[in-house]
Amino acid sequence: MKKELILITKDYPYGFGGGDSVFVLPEIASLSEHFRLSVISTSDSDEIGTGLNKNVNYIHYHQKLSIFKKIEYFFLFWLDICGWKEFADIIKQKKDIVRRTWKSIEFYACAEEFYKFINNNIDIARFEGIFYTFWCDEYTLSLIKHKYNKHKYKVVTRLHGRDLYNERYAFGRQPFKNIINQRVNRLFFAAELPRNYYLNAYPNLNINRTRVSRLGVHRAGRQAPGTESGKKIIISCSNIISLKRVNLIIEGLAGIDDIDIYWIHFGDGEQGNEIRTLAEEKLKNKSNIMYNFKGKVDNREVIEFYKSNKVSAFITVSSTEGCPVSIMEAMSYGIPIIGTRVGDIPYMIDKNGLLLSENPSVSDISEAIREIMDASSEKEESMRQASYKLWEENFNVDKNVPRFIQELEGL
Repeated sequence: MKKELILITKDYPYGFGGGDSVFVLPEIASLSEHFRLSVISTSDSDEIGTGLNKNVNYIHYHQKLSIFKKIEYFFLFWLDICGWKEFADIIKQKKDIVRRTWKSIEFYACAEEFYKFINNNIDIARFEGIFYTFWCDEYTLSLIKHKYNKHKYKVVTRLHGRDLYNERYAFGRQPFKNIINQRVNRLFFAAELPRNYYLNAYPNLNINRTRVSRLGVHRAGRQAPGTESGKKIIISCSNIISLKRVNLIIEGLAGIDDIDIYWIHFGDGEQGNEIRTLAEEKLKNKSNIMYNFKGKVDNREVIEFYKSNKVSAFITVSSTEGCPVSIMEAMSYGIPIIGTRVGDIPYMIDKNGLLLSENPSVSDISEAIREIMDASSEKEESMRQASYKLWEENFNVDKNVPRFIQELEGL
């Protein structure tokens, strides 16, 4: 009989094809073939998205803590040995003690409330399967905190960006990571760079608990570019938030007068109106630049665009990243990449585009776009081949997921 696997996500399968759905979906079919798979989504949305699998049991968990619950957990935190260990760790770091402690109490409250849900829905004493949290967060803490010697289940987790880098979390510290590191069975990282960061940040972590397990996307179905239009197309695909620095793309395009370019951005966010206003100010009167904000769309719309159009370049100028699926998807269609030297992007650009500095100037971005757009047909073809090859070797989900499953089955 197949072993049982319970995957805990933030969004999938809810929401409009966004959130972690684009990361999770490529794994679902293979996981459901090898395990009796259930997915617990912690999404705030009630709208079912795409990618439902008939072989998967879906469970929706809503967490809303009342003020009375928060007060209750505030006191329980100080009565719990895990709470005191966490507080001791915060004190040791001698920085932002009050705010970091409060954040840890919130984290603790979410973890404890989730465990009540798990205990009410699963016979935890008899469960011998695997809990797999797609993010190393409060739900991971919930499962490892209550795991005792009598329990036979395993807990594994992935780490990406906001749950990995201290600078990505509130007040510059990831809550409860030392406790999670001691008890979790496996920590999976998308590349060596983030794993090395984590091992340096937590020197007491047993390296044997860590693995590199790359994410990936499916084969595009064709490598040749699609239909060519009058202007050279450049794509960006991200939330419109400060760390994505979409404004720099606009400024970079504004500095180009001699190339006809059509820039398309997929995604939206809290800075959406501000960025659209900036684009109108900087680009509207430039006869050589067209632009289009597609907004928040289902991931399938992005893929369909790649299938139908010849895209000259994909660009991201984020200030911080994990291992962007958006770049993997572009690479699978042989699209040249322009990206900043952050996260795993340096591993994703090798003769298939241009790697910018971590904090590029506007002129750096303009020059990078110009260089890609002005490339000879031979150079362009070389970059396209290199992009596709990098995807095939490193980010092909049909190769990466079987390796990940092998790790899970070996626990």
